[in-house]
Formats: sequence, structure tokens, C-alpha cells
Amino acid sequence: ASDVYKRQPNVFSGYSSVKVSTAIGQVVDDIRYCREEAEATRDTCWVSFDISNNRYTLYRHYPSGTILTNPVTQENYQVQLGQGSLDGLTLTAASFTAPASNHLAFTPFGTPVGGGSITLNGSRVITVEPETGTLDIQ
Repeated sequence: ASDVYKRQPNVFSGYSSVKVSTAIGQVVDDIRYCREEAEATRDTCWVSFDISNNRYTLYRHYPSGTILTNPVTQENYQVQLGQGSLDGLTLTAASFTAPASNHLAFTPFGTPVGGGSITLNGSRVITVEPETGTLDIQ
């Protein structure tokens, strides 16, 4: 009887991968929100990636900066990776051409100031196209 249990497939083996993909989707949604906020308010909005603290923050009014309010939580739009729904996600790199290497900024028209990429968990890359702002997840 114990052999039967050993042969059963592990239905949870893909859970970690699905969880990470879902978390990456949240990061992409937050970037899109920043772009939409720039368009809606006709103001520059940007995401600042803080690799050493494994978090990112959404701001308005580049470069002086006011942290955006998260519309769901009504708190500062600062996202801590590696906990809660983002458990298992680590910010390993962020590199953009402008305005700063760790900042992804959007003009009041919703176009990125420069392109670049964000690397999560060392191998999952979100690329931001410089002209269009298209997000590509690899």
C-alpha cells in the first residue's frame, strides 16, 4: 500500500513557479499603474527600485518626489518583495537608461523616459521598451 503513495504525482510541485509568476504579474501591474497615473494626472511618475532593501516605491513629481498612495491600501505605494503575496520574489537588478539607473520614469503622456529592465530571482526579466513602454516578461 505504501508503494501506491510513492507513485502519486506531487500536485504541489508547480506551486512555487505559479506563485512567482503571480508575484511578477503584480510587479508588472504596479508599473502599469505608474504609467496610467502619469497620464491621468499629467505629471511625471516613476518607480524607484531599491535592490539592497528588496523593494520598490512609486513616486510623482520627478525628481523631488512625492510617494504615490496605493489605491487599495491607502498607504504609501512602497512594495516590499519577499513577503506576503510576494514571498519568494527577490529584486536582483534594475537598470534603466534614464533618468537614473534604478528609476523607471514615465512622462505625463505615459511614455517611458528611458528603457531598461528589472531582474527578479536572478533569472526572470521584465524588459521595458524605451519608445513604447511595452513590458516583456521573460
